[in-house]
Amino acid sequence: MNSIRTHYLICNERDTDWGIYATTTGTTSYPPNSVYPHSYHPPLYYFNPLKGRTIDEFMLVYITKGSGVLKTDNSPEIAIAEGDLFLIKPHEWHSYKPNNATGWDEYWIGFRGDYFNTIFDKNFLSTNHPVWKTGVNSDLVAWFEKAISIANEQQPGYQQVLSGIILQIISFGYFLSQRHLQDNHAIQCINKAKTIMIQHIEEPIHPARIAEMLHVSYSWFRSNFKSITHFSPSAYQQELKIERSKVLLTNSDLSIKEIASSLNFSSAANFTTVFKTKVGITPAEYRSR
Repeated sequence: MNSIRTHYLICNERDTDWGIYATTTGTTSYPPNSVYPHSYHPPLYYFNPLKGRTIDEFMLVYITKGSGVLKTDNSPEIAIAEGDLFLIKPHEWHSYKPNNATGWDEYWIGFRGDYFNTIFDKNFLSTNHPVWKTGVNSDLVAWFEKAISIANEQQPGYQQVLSGIILQIISFGYFLSQRHLQDNHAIQCINKAKTIMIQHIEEPIHPARIAEMLHVSYSWFRSNFKSITHFSPSAYQQELKIERSKVLLTNSDLSIKEIASSLNFSSAANFTTVFKTKVGITPAEYRSR
């Protein structure tokens, strides 16, 4: 790629009313042992890596070659590798730089918008874990390249197009990072636990026993299960039973009492109460529909 291509963008009131707008985008290649960053950046963006900086916008940085480090107010020094995508939050002190031995190639896009505060509030993005392991991905590179091209031309409505590209990069980056987690031991362990729960839906195994079967501690299992699925193990088992009961109500002649018994509810009344809480109607109403 070209070693330096960068744009610093001026936004009008109409652009800001859109809710998401870009402030800068570009790409730079830093060979090993080169000075970082280049001095052409304006004062707002230029920084000394030893001192770091604070800016009033989001900054999304994608490393496609080389390695380095990232530090923020909310996280210790993090090793950055080829294929890492990281996001800096407004007013968050941070510093990053390539390793002298490797240098790095970086893409970036800066932006503002209240929408992204909501994403942080809902924990899709975390200031404590700002790096996504996405790998070097041709689609991400293409979106950054498109953003640079659009910023270069600045045709009417270009900010609205850039806002869509920003959402594409973040959405796809999140997807790739979640897929990367599939190789994680905790993910594999929880997937095995979910399989055990499905296979034993009519004779539920206590979560502590499942942890024992997987050779992990119960506290570790319970914590990771909740973190990955957003359900406690017992709540997930109950969700499975409700879904199975829907199938039985629709496709079998079993009575409600027999369904409750087959799924190990304490009574038909308990089954009805739980079902109505989860589904919004009683089992009898569900069957009649």
